[in-house]
Amino acid sequence: MTDESWLGAPTVEETAYHEAGHIVVASAVGLHLRQAGLVIWEGVNGYFGCAAIWEDEQWDKQWDKQLCCLRAGAKAQLRRYPSSSAMWGSHKDDDEIFDIVRKHFNGQWSDMEEKIDTQVDILLENNWSAVDAVAQAVIAGDWKPAEDQGIKATRKKQLDGVTLEAILETHGIPAVVR
Repeated sequence: MTDESWLGAPTVEETAYHEAGHIVVASAVGLHLRQAGLVIWEGVNGYFGCAAIWEDEQWDKQWDKQLCCLRAGAKAQLRRYPSSSAMWGSHKDDDEIFDIVRKHFNGQWSDMEEKIDTQVDILLENNWSAVDAVAQAVIAGDWKPAEDQGIKATRKKQLDGVTLEAILETHGIPAVVR
């Protein structure tokens, strides 16, 4: 395997902390997780992941919680790896953030950014041991063939919802997986 870190592509560890940030903050603010849990795929240009969170009626209209959850991935990644290029994994998150702000807050992200960032920083500080536990668990997991439809990857690591629920419970976070 060639070293493509100069391209800024995230490592599996950076991706794990990014996705763990989403999972922990979502659970800490009361958003529900999906059974798929947390998945990291190995793609041609590095790693990419998914934190499976329900985006239904409980997601809709809970904009502060939603924005915190979306922002938490990059902030967790950068907290653990300060020289990381979080931009690789954050484009989709940023697109969703700006879509919410445009539709529901008249595009005034500059007015909200400090508030959301402060909330996320506090949530990550208070729950960092859980972020670390989730990230380390997925990193330590075995690689499995990537059988997911539509995903261009050869293999994946995954923590299902039941596993995440157990990890989060040991850190005092009442996760709901459905």
